[in-house]
Amino acid sequence: PMTRTTRLLRLALLDAAHASAQAEQGGPPAPPSAGLSLWLRSDQGVTTSGTGVTSWADQSGQGVVLNSGTASPPTLTPNALNGLPALPFTGTEQLDGMLSAPVTAGSVFALERYTNPTSPNEYLYSVGTPAGSGSMYSLSRRSGASAYHFDGSRTNIEGSLPHAQFFIASQIYGGNDPTAHRLYRGAETLMQTNASNGYAADGSIRIGNYSSGNFRFKGDLVEFLVYDRALGGQDILRVWQYLRER
Repeated sequence: PMTRTTRLLRLALLDAAHASAQAEQGGPPAPPSAGLSLWLRSDQGVTTSGTGVTSWADQSGQGVVLNSGTASPPTLTPNALNGLPALPFTGTEQLDGMLSAPVTAGSVFALERYTNPTSPNEYLYSVGTPAGSGSMYSLSRRSGASAYHFDGSRTNIEGSLPHAQFFIASQIYGGNDPTAHRLYRGAETLMQTNASNGYAADGSIRIGNYSSGNFRFKGDLVEFLVYDRALGGQDILRVWQYLRER
């Protein structure tokens, strides 16, 4: 059943969408800039060598750059979504980098899609390294289509993530309760969990795989944002509105 929070978020999202419809020029409204630690756009900051993406530069102003290193680089697929390119991951690629600072409370948003109907354990991203419950931000799809968040110690599985269609995945870490974690698929709440400790992840970030091992993402990524604060309702809606109009 739909929770009160989900109902309020959906109503507010409709209000935001109505307001944005009045702005017929200039593209989608920008997401909030306060606390934006990483902003990866498939149409900006992508460096290629041949067909491979060797680096992906942050557009937040923090100067973060993710590199393929010794891993297979993803390619760049044009016109994947509304004329925008996407970075496809086929199970061999990953990009690594370091945020400008460790994160405690934070928010992560992705415009993505999974390729296959089922996934064994496919990490879209991980931030931090496993050092106890609350030491990692992460999102994976495993055991079929189940949404999976590993917090550095605990496994949290609830809800499902689709394949063959783009969607917005959003996670809010910490805030008023430093142990709290929420996962949304679009405007729907999929998961609400608590770590044993307050979230505190080092700044290491990997896209396309877990922090170690071989649990690789198979799908496409158009946009990825990380904030160093737990966004509230209106700011979450602004990011959703921006991504929905991309």
